[in-house]
Amino acid sequence: MQLLAEQLFMLAIDPKTNKPYARTTTSLPYSLAGALLADLMLHAYVEVQQKKIVILQKDAEDPLLNETLALMNEKKPKSAKHWVSSLPTTYKNMPHKIGEKLDQSNYLTLKEKRVFGLFPSYSYHFEQGNLLELVQNRFSDVITKTEQNEALNKEDERVVTLLSLVHSSQLIHIIFPDRKQATDIEKQLKRLTHDLPVSKAVKVTTDTIHASLGVALTTAVITSSSSSSDS
Repeated sequence: MQLLAEQLFMLAIDPKTNKPYARTTTSLPYSLAGALLADLMLHAYVEVQQKKIVILQKDAEDPLLNETLALMNEKKPKSAKHWVSSLPTTYKNMPHKIGEKLDQSNYLTLKEKRVFGLFPSYSYHFEQGNLLELVQNRFSDVITKTEQNEALNKEDERVVTLLSLVHSSQLIHIIFPDRKQATDIEKQLKRLTHDLPVSKAVKVTTDTIHASLGVALTTAVITSSSSSSDS
């Protein structure tokens, strides 16, 4: 099964450029970090205790989750906000980290070229085909269930988590190009912190990651604006 971070990354690739959409430049690294934490939480490798992420299992089957656990284990328990903010820096280029993993798994082909012969520039090539249509259908099915207060299975709950991450990455209007439909989806997402029929584990995960991403992205925007003013 693909990680949430891998699914999110593939959805963030612009088929015209084979690179992440420009609109995700600020948000995507933090959303991918949040996606890694979400998978760790949903698989019960970690859990939130007194607002700190506590490791329950030190080894994960997936190599990237295993690497992330090892990084987290080097420090005392920290908040989800800390890890959402620090993992993009620790991995230096979080989107590329995920792209490399997908390349190694043969989900896509990573290509590198040098700008001015010095600076690496990466592109990610895969057959997108009906990817968006598949995702649209999955999201729409889950939204319909939540509207009818139907119980969600584990796969549905992963879709809910992914949908929250898609929203944080400013990709809703990419996946749902119809403006009215995108607006309706965004309205539904506001229920993520209220009455979605999901398990307690998923509720804690979506609430924690959503709040942490909000803080991280606000800080990133302020820092970026400050740097622009200084220059």
